[in-house]
Amino acid sequence: MSYKLNKTDGTILTDLVDGTVDTTSSDLTLIGRNYSGFGEFLNENFIKLLENFSSADEPSNPIRGQLWYDTSENKLKIYNGSQFTSSGGTTLSPQTPNAVAGDLWIDTTRQQLYFFDGTGNPILAGPVYTKEQGKSGFECISVLDTQNQTRTVIMFYVQGQVAGAYSNVVFTPATSDRDLLTAFVTNANPTATLQKGFNAIDDTFKYVGTATKAEALIINNQTVNASSFLRDDVDDITQGSLTVQNNGGITVGASGDGSFKVESGVLTIRNNLTNGDIKFKTDRQGVIQTALHVDASQSYVGVWKDNPTANLDVAGDVRISGNLTVEGSQTAIEVNDLRVKDKLIGLSVDELDAAVTDDAGIDGGGFELKTTSNNHKTFTYQYNANVATERWESNINMGVATGKALKVGADDVLSGDTLGAGVVNSSLQNLGTLTSLTVDNLTVDNQIISTTSGNLGLGANTNVIEVQGSARITGLGDPSASSDAATKGYVDSKAVLGLQLDISNLGNKDLGSNYQGIADILEDLFPVAGYSRGAGAGQGSIDTSALGTSSIPPRATGTLARVQTTDFSAGGGVTIASADLDNAIDTNTIAVDRTISANPQTVASISLGSDTTIVCSSAHGYEAGETVTISGANVDAINDGSGNNTNLNATFTIVSAELLSPPGFVALTINLDTSAVNLINNYTPNSGTIERVPVLGNSNKSVVESLGFNNLAGAMSMTPVRKLLQFGVVVDSNDGVTKWAFDQEITPTTPY
Repeated sequence: MSYKLNKTDGTILTDLVDGTVDTTSSDLTLIGRNYSGFGEFLNENFIKLLENFSSADEPSNPIRGQLWYDTSENKLKIYNGSQFTSSGGTTLSPQTPNAVAGDLWIDTTRQQLYFFDGTGNPILAGPVYTKEQGKSGFECISVLDTQNQTRTVIMFYVQGQVAGAYSNVVFTPATSDRDLLTAFVTNANPTATLQKGFNAIDDTFKYVGTATKAEALIINNQTVNASSFLRDDVDDITQGSLTVQNNGGITVGASGDGSFKVESGVLTIRNNLTNGDIKFKTDRQGVIQTALHVDASQSYVGVWKDNPTANLDVAGDVRISGNLTVEGSQTAIEVNDLRVKDKLIGLSVDELDAAVTDDAGIDGGGFELKTTSNNHKTFTYQYNANVATERWESNINMGVATGKALKVGADDVLSGDTLGAGVVNSSLQNLGTLTSLTVDNLTVDNQIISTTSGNLGLGANTNVIEVQGSARITGLGDPSASSDAATKGYVDSKAVLGLQLDISNLGNKDLGSNYQGIADILEDLFPVAGYSRGAGAGQGSIDTSALGTSSIPPRATGTLARVQTTDFSAGGGVTIASADLDNAIDTNTIAVDRTISANPQTVASISLGSDTTIVCSSAHGYEAGETVTISGANVDAINDGSGNNTNLNATFTIVSAELLSPPGFVALTINLDTSAVNLINNYTPNSGTIERVPVLGNSNKSVVESLGFNNLAGAMSMTPVRKLLQFGVVVDSNDGVTKWAFDQEITPTTPY
C-alpha cells in the first residue's frame, strides 16, 4: 500500500509506492514503506534541513516556502513558488538581485545603495555618483566663522574635485574650520573668505547664459542697452546710420591728410598732401588689392594696377559698351589672342565707314606677318588695270588643312590626293607612278585589271594575244562553254581511265570489301599522288626510279576510273556435259579436329560507346559471337578523369565483326559498355593486342583427304562473271587520306 504525501495546503505532493524512494518530488529523499536501508537517506534529509540546502547552486526540486542558503552571496533565500528571493537584510552584489519590497542592495561595483519598493527596478538611494565618476554634485557643510557664527555652505564637486561653493553671506572661516575650505585658499584670498553667491575655484569659470542685470546701463533713471553706445577708446561698430550734416565732412589722418567733403555742391574725395595719391582697395579673395590708384605726381590712373605707368593703365579685361575712337598716328595692340566679333574687317576706311582711296591707291594693301629674321610674310592686293590679272598675292606657299580642298565656287578643284571631278581638261605629258587607274568601266589597281560592269575584252590587230616570258595564267574558273579555257587541275579531274582486270585470284574483290583489292591495283597503276619527274624521288609511295622522267600528274578529286573485271572463279565455274561424276571422281575422307586458331592482331585504336569499337591494324578474320582477349593496353586507356579506370585488358565477346567503316574488315565491336559521359578515351595507339580464344573441335568431323579422277567423257565450258565498276579519287572522312574508292557498278547497255 502506498503513502499519499500532502503539503501543508492539503495538495498532494506525491503518491509514494511501498519499497521505493522518491528523489524528484522535492529536494529531500522521500522513503516508502518497508524500504530497506532507509537510514542513510533519513539522516541526510536531517542534515539538508539543518544547513538549509547550503550551496552555490539553488536546489533543483524546490517547493514553495523552502529555505536555501546561497553560499555565493552568503545569504538565506526563500522560494516563492517561481524563484528564490532574499529573505531580508542588505544584499552586496555587482548584479541586481532577486528582491522583494523593503530589500536593500549595495552595488559593489558602482558603490551605490538601492532599495526595492516591489513595483519595478531598484531605486537609487545614494550617492548620486558612481565609484568611477568620483564625488560629484552638492554637499551641505557647516563652517564656523571668525564671529563664532555657524554658516551653511553648499559645496559643489565634479569628479572628486571642489568646483565651487554657495554662501548666502560674506564670511571668513575660523582658523579651526579653514581646512573645510582649503580649496578656496589662494595668494589673493589666503583666509578662504567666501563671497555672497557662488564662489568659483577657477577664475575662468563662466555662467553660460544671460545675466539680465548686466544687459543695460542706468542713466538718469533710464535703462539704456549697452549696444547703444560707441566707445571712444577703441575701434567700434555701429549698426545705425552715421550722418555728418555739414560740408566739412570727415577728415582722417594724423595731420588731416585726407578728407571726404562737399565742395561747391560736388562730393569730393581728396588727398590733402601735395602730390598725395589716392587708392581704393578691396579684399579680393582674402588678398588686399588696389582697385584704383590715382598717381598725382605722374597724372596716372591705374585700374587694378598698383603702380600705373600710363595715363590710364588697366590690368585686366576692358569692356566698352559704346564706340571707341582712337586718335593718333599709331595704335599698338600687344596681345597673344586678338578677337573681333564683327564678321567683316574693313581696311582703307575712315571712322564714317567711307573708302579713303581707289583701286590703284590700295595696291600693296593687305596683311604682313613680321619676323625677327626680316623674312616677313605678306598677303597683299596687287593692282592691275586689267581686271583679269588683279589678284591677292602671297609671298609664301598657300595650303589647306589635311582633308580639305581648294575650291572654285562650291566645287573641289584639288585636294591632297585628288583632282576635282569638274577638272576635265589637262595638258599633262607625264604622270608619276599611279596606284590605280579608272578609264570608263575599266579599273587598273595594283596588279589587277577589272571592270565595274560588263565583260573584260582583250583584242589584237593580228588576232594574236601573246603572253610574254612563258608566264602562267592562274585563277581560271571551271569552263561552262566549249570555247572556255580550262585549268590543268580541271582537265586532270575530268580524265577517265579505262582498264580491264582478271580478278579471279584477287582478294577483297566483292562489294563486301568495297572492292578494295581493285582500288589497291588502281593506286599501284595510277597513284593519287602522281609520279615524280625525275628518277628516285617519288611523290607517292611507289619507287618510280625505273620510270625515268615520267610526268604522270597527281590524281585530282573528280578523276574517274572505269574497270571491266573478269572473274573465272565466281558465278559460272566449269560445266561438264554428259558425264557421270560419281564414277569419275573417287574421294577419300579422314576425321580431324575442327580448331579455331588465336589469330592475334594489334589494336590500332578504340572508340567508346554502348559497344566499344576495336580497330585492328589489318583485317582480323573474326566472327560475331567469338570470344577474344585484349592484353597490353595502357591501364588508363578508359578512365573518368578522377583516377578510376575501366579495365580493357580482359576477355570479351564479339558483338559485330563486319563493320564497313573503316574499310578492309579491320573493325569490330565487343560487349563493353563505355557510353557514360564522364569516360575519357586515353588509349595509346598500337599498345594492346587482341586475339581469338582458340576452340578445339570434336574428332568425329570428316574432311576430304584426296580426290581421284577416272576417265571423264563429255564437253567442258568456262562461264566467267564480268562487271563494269566505276572508281573515283576521294578524301576519306575517317583518316583524311586521299585514295581510290569504289563508286558504283555500271550496267552496260549491251551484255558482255
